[in-house]
Amino acid sequence: MKKLLLIGAIVVAGLLGLMFIRERVGMGIFNSISQQVGDLVVVNDSSDSISVEYKEGDKGISPVVQPGNQISGGQGFIRVFTADKAGSYEIEYAYPRPADAPQQITLSQIVAAAKKETLDNEILIKKGMIGDINIEYEELEQFDVTY
Repeated sequence: MKKLLLIGAIVVAGLLGLMFIRERVGMGIFNSISQQVGDLVVVNDSSDSISVEYKEGDKGISPVVQPGNQISGGQGFIRVFTADKAGSYEIEYAYPRPADAPQQITLSQIVAAAKKETLDNEILIKKGMIGDINIEYEELEQFDVTY
């Protein structure tokens, strides 16, 4: 009986120690995943850095996302700027994410989805969808003017 009690005490002490270390060190990967629950995750699968914009409360957030990294926190709207395009991709989605909807998309999926092209005055607009996620690319077109 004493051995069982001793083993139980060691297990409890180990679990408490693990919880303490997790809180002190931060366990970065677990914290970032827990913050993203319910929101769309955008993965930069390109070889270039991208810039994103979204709102967090009343504050505008505009981080740079390195290749292979991801971003989340748009709560329904994220704007993405790439190095090889003059315009921006606007991503609109339901927040919090429904369980049956995509929880993560890649930059290459975003670029590929925006293909239905229209020209509205001087703005090139490309639209598309990834599941329930609305993708819209907008770029101001420069026309040569001769007088």
